[in-house]
Amino acid sequence: MPWARSWNSSAGTRRRERVGEAAMPCMKELAETVAGRMSRAGGSILVLDYDGTLAPFRVDPSTAFPYPGVTETLSKIREAGGEIALVTGREPEEVAALMPLDPPVEIWGCHGAVRLAEDGTREAPELDGKTLARLEEAGRLAETLAPGRVERKATSVAVHWRGAGAGEKSRVGSLVSGA
Repeated sequence: MPWARSWNSSAGTRRRERVGEAAMPCMKELAETVAGRMSRAGGSILVLDYDGTLAPFRVDPSTAFPYPGVTETLSKIREAGGEIALVTGREPEEVAALMPLDPPVEIWGCHGAVRLAEDGTREAPELDGKTLARLEEAGRLAETLAPGRVERKATSVAVHWRGAGAGEKSRVGSLVSGA
């Protein structure tokens, strides 16, 4: 994705946290991680999205618990030697809290920009001041224009309109598309 390469190359310095060290995950690193895990797992890894795949979409995302049997099924796959990783638009810690697996799985949050390793290490971009200011501005603007919930993430601002009427969705969609 050209926009991802562009964003990742201009986002600023890199940071690895547990909290502290240095390195920023990006789409290339996600692909390299998956490829490495595939080679360790004999050529396959199951990479799953959370919302809409493992759990239902909800207006209140804190109530989006996994569908019945999902946690048990994933545990059985891992017990049989299967590799699993999750990718989500959420902050990865949110998914880890909603679906605690033992042992934990690697979760790539914020659409692949933030990595939560199995050992709890978090890798996230350290955004430069200009980018942070633009995100803050986008968040304030979204809150004045959008219905529903505005969520400030590590690398973006999300406008959630689940539960809004069709007219309101259309209005906000037009505003966001024109931004």
